Amino acid sequence: MARFNYELTMAKIEKFKNERRGEGDLETYKPWITVRDLASKGRSSREFGVKVKREYHLLSDLERYFFYIAEWSDNIVDIKEQFPILEREKTMEIAEILGFKHPKDTKTKVNAVVTVDFLISFKNKEGEIKTVGRSIKPSSELIKKRTIEKLLIEKHYFESIGIDWAIVTEREINKNLAVNIQELREYLLRENQIDKGVTDFLLSKMKTLSKEGVIMEDIKHISQVEGFRLDELLTALKVLIATKQIPFNLNQRLDFNKTWSFYKIGG
Repeated sequence: MARFNYELTMAKIEKFKNERRGEGDLETYKPWITVRDLASKGRSSREFGVKVKREYHLLSDLERYFFYIAEWSDNIVDIKEQFPILEREKTMEIAEILGFKHPKDTKTKVNAVVTVDFLISFKNKEGEIKTVGRSIKPSSELIKKRTIEKLLIEKHYFESIGIDWAIVTEREINKNLAVNIQELREYLLRENQIDKGVTDFLLSKMKTLSKEGVIMEDIKHISQVEGFRLDELLTALKVLIATKQIPFNLNQRLDFNKTWSFYKIGG
């Protein structure tokens, strides 16, 4: 359980409920736990959404990387972080059946509201909206008995309501992809501030380039011949990648000293 900058009481739980935490969809959703609630911020962060325009509260680097990749996916519709299981009686019952101690505040002994790191809604191949729960944990945490007990409470709860639930560790998160997306997100967040004429020109020009050409050399050549600034052409290229107007393999770290074919680009 995260260390909060307050002691958990029933009054605090009711306050959070009155604030409608854990409710809403898309832009109206409010996470149960926010970065401001934590006693030690550690590696927590707040990120503004590209797909859903609201602030997301992410409590670790792994959560942040997972969020980037989930948001990048075309079939994901909504991402709810720090999602609460408000049926405390249900999680308490599950804990009792399993023979585990229910998570509680160490000082007040009040049973905590169990949260899952992410509740994700996505469109399946049939176009139906489905929901899954995902808990993000470093693999090193999975050797700890208490960590496993808490995760099993989550697992059994979501199984009881027919929602797929799974653990995601760093082994399932492509860090290259996540870091690339992190770099590209800023161009999506300020896309309307970027000259569309430059991106359209570069997109048409790319059709004439050899796939074995070095990306940076080609961009420099276009800059010199066509009179565009190098920085605006590089920005335009990142916008084209970020908006998926060109197919670009982001499983390798972005390095424009590589060839277009390295990222499977070109004719």
